[in-house]
Amino acid sequence: MLNSVKSPVQTIFIMLGQRCNFNCRYCMQHAENGLHIDLPQEINPDIYEYIKYHADQRDENDWPLHLHFYGGEPLIYFDNIKNIVDKVKNLHVSFSFISNGYAITQEMVNFFNEYNFTETISWDGYASKNTRLIDVFSIPEKKRLLFQLERLGVSAVYSAYTSPVQILDDFQKLSDEYQDIHPYPLHINIDELFDTGVADRSLFQIDYEKISGEMKELAEEYIRAKGMRSGFSARREYIRHIIFDRIDCRDDRKRVFCSCGNGYSTVNLDLSGNLYSCHNGPEAIGTIYDDQMQTLTNLFRYDHTMEFEKECSQCPIQSICQNGCKLMTAETRKNTYCKLKRAVFLPVIETVLHTGKEQDNVK
Repeated sequence: MLNSVKSPVQTIFIMLGQRCNFNCRYCMQHAENGLHIDLPQEINPDIYEYIKYHADQRDENDWPLHLHFYGGEPLIYFDNIKNIVDKVKNLHVSFSFISNGYAITQEMVNFFNEYNFTETISWDGYASKNTRLIDVFSIPEKKRLLFQLERLGVSAVYSAYTSPVQILDDFQKLSDEYQDIHPYPLHINIDELFDTGVADRSLFQIDYEKISGEMKELAEEYIRAKGMRSGFSARREYIRHIIFDRIDCRDDRKRVFCSCGNGYSTVNLDLSGNLYSCHNGPEAIGTIYDDQMQTLTNLFRYDHTMEFEKECSQCPIQSICQNGCKLMTAETRKNTYCKLKRAVFLPVIETVLHTGKEQDNVK
């Protein structure tokens, strides 16, 4: 199952299953969108030894091994979440999930708070009815329960129905309400729409110029503020994250696997012990019983991102996307993926560079 090589694993996605109580238009795991697979539902007790091995590799100065419960909709699989947590709760681990939030109950709230879960709700702001068909925060009882969660966050997706300012201003309103109850804001995230064969093509009728213009506006607003803090600002936090956490200007970056780390530093594990190249993909690369080197060899078969190194090295946002996602085909990159990435991130890079040149001229 394991060998003596020190584990590079920082996160384990526990793939609970792909059933869901929503019908989000851009879900990558819908059968019509190309990545749906039937996952086992019976827990193989050997996965606990596997988790323990990787948790024990994290010393006291390391962050805990992070266990991220993943669906489909993870709350549908709450019984399995409870069973797994009960078996590993005394290890050096932390817990999280991303959910649409609709199945939340008081029992779940109490459990997640007891075990210090970080909870993220998929929410595109008040445009959610257009993309996810239901706005969970517009339902008073659901909102009341979700606001009891002590480490709550929200995550949106850019598409034809959303834009940076709209999402961030909606995040701000929700966070302000959350802070009326808790002494801290929501954590926030925005992802770009991935085209893995999504059937609803209207989602890709994106106004790239609008997104680019709004990102430029947000970056300039951040620069003008000079990092001054006066309470939580969703706009400021988002741009700060891009500038200080996403841009990597090191010249010595060397890698031989996808920049997301899926299959390497991030392990994707189903309940029976199968390992996958990505938690959003169907490609199995081995099992918990396999030698780690063989698993890595299998992983590289599904990762073609290095084939784009020469082409991507000419792109000004390579430091952020680092050759992109291994689920994207060359055609998808050309038609949607790269266009959206550049619309989001290039204005921020250009604004930072322009500001630096202006300051040099003043000197």
